[in-house]
Amino acid sequence: MNGDPASGTTPVTPAGRLRYNLPTMETERTKLAGCLEFIPGRRGGRYPHCNSLLVNSGGRALFDPASNKRLLQALADEGVATVVLSHYHSDHLRDLKALERSATLVHQSEREAVEGFPGMARLVWFPDENRDVVWMRRKAAEVGGWGWPISGTFNDGDILELGDARAMVIHTPGHTPGHCCFWFPDE
Repeated sequence: MNGDPASGTTPVTPAGRLRYNLPTMETERTKLAGCLEFIPGRRGGRYPHCNSLLVNSGGRALFDPASNKRLLQALADEGVATVVLSHYHSDHLRDLKALERSATLVHQSEREAVEGFPGMARLVWFPDENRDVVWMRRKAAEVGGWGWPISGTFNDGDILELGDARAMVIHTPGHTPGHCCFWFPDE
């Protein structure tokens, strides 16, 4: 971490957390460990983007394809076997179209949210709440992720075989009902 040499300070976020020197240029990919690579999102991974994780082992896998459309398209052209979604929000699936030849996986409770607008709407609102359908359909069309065919689902404790790498699914509901984290025990 590089601080301001004149003041002797270390940059921190407004919440007081240290800022890490992750790549910020849109063209950078950084090896994290073993076969794992960090792909920084546009705007520092802030909405409407996110950061992505590339598993470059045997068959490539990509987690949360919404970091940088140009980089993701280049990866798709090289071949990505599997796309894994941590959850159904638009800032984590907005560039799925670039990876249409890839199998797409999501937690079983969010399958219908990714596969179509009605399923997504059921997860977003309570049954009696007034829905702004015009806004949601516009958002769905803008993102292009909802209405996407899901190749398979996973649950807590499942092991995803991603080429030569293995990722354990850790179901962490809260942000969304099917939000998941992934642990790579061999990396």
